[in-house]
Amino acid sequence: MSSETLIALLDTMDDDEITSVSSSRGVARVSDNLLQRGMKVNYDSVLWYICQILGQYNGWFRCDYNRGDASDRLHLSHSYGYRWSVFILNYVNSVLIKVLDFKTNTVISNNSVNIEIKRIK
Repeated sequence: MSSETLIALLDTMDDDEITSVSSSRGVARVSDNLLQRGMKVNYDSVLWYICQILGQYNGWFRCDYNRGDASDRLHLSHSYGYRWSVFILNYVNSVLIKVLDFKTNTVISNNSVNIEIKRIK
């Protein structure tokens, strides 16, 4: 799908619709795709999937990952606008929160999503 088609499609949805769809798809797709690869669904495999599969291979965003002592940070940058940021935020955050039970702090902008993942529970 071209970026123009994606943007046009997202423009027909409100933020609540985008949130609902991306949250439910994130939980299902990431877990299923990891299991289909014979991988466990854990923190390291989810981070790998976000950065490598969604970021590098699918081209959803550019992923910058920074590891800290108690928390990690993901900076996901793209050029598709605010509604794509809403989609990405909820897709990725749904896996981190609902599947892995991590707490996150997020900041969203027109062309990026920043997620701080608190590793110490």
